[in-house]
Amino acid sequence: MNDVNGKKINKASVNCDEEKQYILNVREDALRILDYGDNTQAELKRKLSVKGHDSAAIDEVVSNLTEQHYVDDRRFAENYARVKSESGKGPLWIRRKLTEKGVSSQLISEVLSVYSDIDSERMACLEKALKICGLDREFDIDEYGSVSPANGSDYEFERAGFFEPDDDETDGSRFEVYKYREKKKARLIRKLTSAGFSPSAVYYSVNIIADL
Repeated sequence: MNDVNGKKINKASVNCDEEKQYILNVREDALRILDYGDNTQAELKRKLSVKGHDSAAIDEVVSNLTEQHYVDDRRFAENYARVKSESGKGPLWIRRKLTEKGVSSQLISEVLSVYSDIDSERMACLEKALKICGLDREFDIDEYGSVSPANGSDYEFERAGFFEPDDDETDGSRFEVYKYREKKKARLIRKLTSAGFSPSAVYYSVNIIADL
């Protein structure tokens, strides 16, 4: 102990009080971050580290917030997968993004198991393909994955119609028409692949579009 102005000061007690206050400061920063939206444990730790906080304090605070369910990687992953799937992103894209956000591989697999069914992925990929091609209002997809003109649509079926060039887009030769078709197919394949759909789902969807 030190004697300051006649009073006994316990240095260990002072250090303990300072440490508790520091932890509270880190917690307040963490809660402010969470006010802006859900975060994974890894994301929250990274953001607190950027603020210059001590790693041990960060670990303690994030662990405490996790126990109190302020932070929940499963909740984050489930919500993220649902929102991104509904917006047309495929499971491969979602897996890559969740991995970047620090979600464990096992948890990602568990969360994505509901989206990994072949038929459901094909359905989601086909919906995305129709939207990319501007045909989502022209066609409906039934529960079996069949495509048919939407009510009120005046779109006429014609084999490979979507990939067919207009009269002024090629010279009309068989080779130029073939090149035009393949170029449009390749562009659609790239967009669907970048959206995270598997090759089988992508080619299934492109073949369906080719027959519209």
